[in-house]
Amino acid sequence: TITTVTHTTVCASSGLLTIRGTRLSGVTAVRIGGTPVSSYTISGDTLINAGSGNCTTGVVSLGSSIGVEIFVTTTINVDPAPGAVTVSPASATVSSGGTATFTATGTETIFNWYTVPAGGSPIFTGDTYTASPGCNTTTYYVAQSNGSCEGPRTAVTVTVQLPAIDILSSASVYCQNAPFTLTATTANPNYVFTWSGNGAATLNSTSGGVVTSTPTTSGNFTFILNATDTTTSCINRDTLVVTVKAGPVRNMASNAVSVCLGD
Repeated sequence: TITTVTHTTVCASSGLLTIRGTRLSGVTAVRIGGTPVSSYTISGDTLINAGSGNCTTGVVSLGSSIGVEIFVTTTINVDPAPGAVTVSPASATVSSGGTATFTATGTETIFNWYTVPAGGSPIFTGDTYTASPGCNTTTYYVAQSNGSCEGPRTAVTVTVQLPAIDILSSASVYCQNAPFTLTATTANPNYVFTWSGNGAATLNSTSGGVVTSTPTTSGNFTFILNATDTTTSCINRDTLVVTVKAGPVRNMASNAVSVCLGD
């Protein structure tokens, strides 16, 4: 049973309404004027929150799991909303700390930009927006408004590419008590390096671009290279996992390490 419906005037696409009643947990469909809403959330037996979607003016009806249709006599007025905008470019790729400029076009003159696909407050109003995603790939959303109602949001993504890093190892086989060197390689001169992971305990230092590991036990060791850009504060990471075998066997005649035990 529906007892009340709040927000009897809503915008198409972006409008929200609240339905209160009893025994609502079995609802399987919500419609306005016979058209399904874009989404709805049932909270227990007494509350449903719904998004108007592409509905038109009409009464609210609820479909139930037992095939019964429930109607309310209150008319919901759905005001028309503008359509989706076109954004150019559709996406962008920038370096860390870089910016990307997007231009939205549509039938209206008001364009609102967001960082969330629904709800929230605009971060900018205007047809041209310059995004500054910082260190992380970020999706932005823009919708046009006719002054009363806002249309659906169009998404654009700015992909942030951090300068590449890599870990080079001096060893191809890893043996207990046999030192090996790890070197951080990159084309970015602004990176400073730190090391973490369970392999860090085997290192002679947890900072710097070149470190030496001397594992005293066998097992799997993870070395995580953290590269922090001193100009942008962006952090990139690379990981190396090595399997250290039991201690090396020495050739007693030459005193040279030949193989790990078990090889």
